[in-house]
Amino acid sequence: MARGQAKLAVDHPHIAIELLGFVELRSIVFGLTSEDLVALLGPPATQRAMMSLGYEDLQPILAYLEQQVTSAEEEVRPVSPRKLEYNGLPSSVSGLLRSGMAQTSLVERYFTRTIDKERGTRVASAFRARYLALREQGLDGLAIFDQLNDFARGPFASGATRQVAVYAVLAYLFFTCGIFESPPDDEP
Repeated sequence: MARGQAKLAVDHPHIAIELLGFVELRSIVFGLTSEDLVALLGPPATQRAMMSLGYEDLQPILAYLEQQVTSAEEEVRPVSPRKLEYNGLPSSVSGLLRSGMAQTSLVERYFTRTIDKERGTRVASAFRARYLALREQGLDGLAIFDQLNDFARGPFASGATRQVAVYAVLAYLFFTCGIFESPPDDEP
């Protein structure tokens, strides 16, 4: 028994304490009901939600992100296709970003059609500043992605359409601006 586990057992003798690894946790998670899985992991991003995504779904997320502006103005630049691998993002994140790519043209149209032509720059700047702060904490690519996902969702309740809108915004920002790092040989 590990020292921490032994201390917990002494401090709380009425509670059974055991260590769980990946296999045990996986077994517990796969034994949950659909409702419990949604409560634990959030709603799934469905193909239907992706195809029905509209401006009204993007607007609250982008308006929230725009308010998170810092003074750091960064130039938005194209991204290498190898950026996913270079940043150590697992295939699950790559899949989410690639699925979000299906709606990045909607995000781009939103920015180009909005009356406030600087909105896209402010959103990109807020995201870049948040990314840099997370990177300075020494987090790995997956932890940074999870934090950026939470940041993009903001104070809004999760739903399939909302999560799809977040993935579209994340994909747009990932592939069009300086969140995450580009491979060194792709630098200008």
